[in-house]
Amino acid sequence: MGYALLYESMLPTLLTARDRFLAPGGAILPSATSLLLAGSSHDRLAFFSDVYGFDYAPFVEPNRAEASVELIPPETLLTPSTVFRTFDMLTVTNDDLDFTAPFTLTATGAGLLRSLIVHFDTEFDLTPQGGKANRFRTAPESPPTHWKQTALYLRRPRELGPGDVVSGQISFSRNRTYERGYDFAVTVQVNDGASDTQLFGMN
Repeated sequence: MGYALLYESMLPTLLTARDRFLAPGGAILPSATSLLLAGSSHDRLAFFSDVYGFDYAPFVEPNRAEASVELIPPETLLTPSTVFRTFDMLTVTNDDLDFTAPFTLTATGAGLLRSLIVHFDTEFDLTPQGGKANRFRTAPESPPTHWKQTALYLRRPRELGPGDVVSGQISFSRNRTYERGYDFAVTVQVNDGASDTQLFGMN
């Protein structure tokens, strides 16, 4: 597992081992993983607008194009997290690791939507073999992990109020020149407003 689950492209190695060595009725741990998305008012890039009295705004856009791995303060969340992709480790294929998925988020508080936050849950389920099930989460509200969260900073923040709906789609695709990297494309719309698409890299 890597940042945003798929960075560093480590899952294909697990899938190769599964296909070569897993006996019928055998188990894989983790047994499943899920990618989740949440809306947040967090914006680390706002720092550049006033650095000891200097405006470093020209540095913002190149940084905005890079997915940012960091710990997101849970009090900045404007929506609950929603699952947009789940991988069953017994059946997922290498081709499944490049995908586009829809998402819908509903605001539970008021604030400026500045970023979308990607994180993942990991399931360890041995109940089919008579064992136990457990999981760990990398959500902002959970104890911090090595994987932190991945922030996608929006170039056009949106004002949200309780009940507002943020919808769109998110794409994960492996970088063509750096095989361990991932590229993300996100299309965002609030209620019936205009949609906007942004590209991000994790290289």
